[in-house]
Amino acid sequence: MLAQNRNVIGIHNNTEDKQMEKITLVPLTSLIFYVVLSFFSVVQAVGLVFQIKANKASYVVAEPVVLYVSLQNTSNEPIELQVGSLIPLYGVAQYKIHRLEDDNDDSTPPFRPYARGDVVFIPPEEFAPGKILREEVKLFFGAWGWTFAEPGTYEVRAYIRDSGLVSNTITVRIQAPADEQTAQAAKLFLESPEEVGLLLFWEGGDHLTDGLQRLERVASQFPDTSHATYANLVLGTRLIDDFANFVENRLRPEDPAGAIPFLEKAKQNPVGFYDILHTHMSLYR
Repeated sequence: MLAQNRNVIGIHNNTEDKQMEKITLVPLTSLIFYVVLSFFSVVQAVGLVFQIKANKASYVVAEPVVLYVSLQNTSNEPIELQVGSLIPLYGVAQYKIHRLEDDNDDSTPPFRPYARGDVVFIPPEEFAPGKILREEVKLFFGAWGWTFAEPGTYEVRAYIRDSGLVSNTITVRIQAPADEQTAQAAKLFLESPEEVGLLLFWEGGDHLTDGLQRLERVASQFPDTSHATYANLVLGTRLIDDFANFVENRLRPEDPAGAIPFLEKAKQNPVGFYDILHTHMSLYR
């Protein structure tokens, strides 16, 4: 049986814990060179295959790093599971991230999401033969700000808490900006983790005015950068739906027509699977 699952009944901001936990690093025992959406290794135990892959083989600093995570019952028998979700918000699925250029340290804490949930016990559920649980996991921003803020080679793996079930290990390469335009775009993102990071994570947030201004500057001043693609994606997607802005105590109505120019620009400058998928999803809503 896997670890007890837990379900969210409330959300807490995790940033108040920043000063309470020292960020240290842990050695990971296997290095698997990853080629995006082609080959990757998987870990199989007791009829379960738990695998992770990134939406790109490499990134520029301040690009969103997104994982596609799956857990599948490959046996011919049902398996009793207590997982529920593979996103880190719930605390059952957890993610270890280690930058190889840093010193090793066995006490690395797992990735901590920006928000966490109050939890209650959920009974085990039957995971039928062939059943697969898939999740899109955003690791680029969490309680400590930008996760991949420095160039380097990072190892990432996932595990189900208290179960012994561990995913394959992937390598995520973060590159320094190759030109001044990209460097300026990345700087605008990195200087505002609390707002730009949240906007990219939520794909919206009218109350994050500084972050929106930064996205607009990146989209207009550095349109050929990968950062501009993500900026246009967010600037367009946020207009698809109404937004209740409690800071200004007003409801901003949906504006699909206003969203299209941003989304078309994102579509014309594809970066990876994540932005392509979400741009098309927003355009065809």
